[in-house]
Amino acid sequence: MNFLVKFCALVGCFLILYPLSAQAETMFSRYKSEKFSYNEKWADLNLETCKEVLKPGTYFASNEDGNMLSPKSQTGNLRTENAELREEIKKLSRDLADSNYLLAISNRSLKKVKDTSTEYAELETTHKETVSILSKQNEKVDKLEDEITKLLRQQNIRWFFSGVAVFLLGFIIGFSARREKRKSLL
Repeated sequence: MNFLVKFCALVGCFLILYPLSAQAETMFSRYKSEKFSYNEKWADLNLETCKEVLKPGTYFASNEDGNMLSPKSQTGNLRTENAELREEIKKLSRDLADSNYLLAISNRSLKKVKDTSTEYAELETTHKETVSILSKQNEKVDKLEDEITKLLRQQNIRWFFSGVAVFLLGFIIGFSARREKRKSLL
């Protein structure tokens, strides 16, 4: 029976995992051999056989149409793109500096409003007073809870000892009031 359970579990795992490998295999088999550039060399990568071959070349990128670009035209394209990105970085840096300046101004004005607001000052003082009162009351509550637990413990001890005393008193009375044995009438 144990062998049958293990066999069924093994077959079930195989049936669950086998379709996943078949699906992964079909995903990779639909790709064709592609060419990638790395360090100004072509890398011919065939995904079906997973072989990679490096071939020397003078072209290492293509444009949107699929036409190969020469290194000079690609360098020019990269330089213009680099210049555009640097301009965008400068613009974003200025925007960040402006935002930081506005944030500092708003923080200063908020501080002034807080300092000059009488309602805020009154609320702050009442808040501090209530916090101090609350902390004192919490200390009192903690002391009273400790006292209550001590009293409950003492009360339980008293009840226990009074029960023991009643039991012993009954035992003593029972021993002292022995009856004489009756004679059997039979």
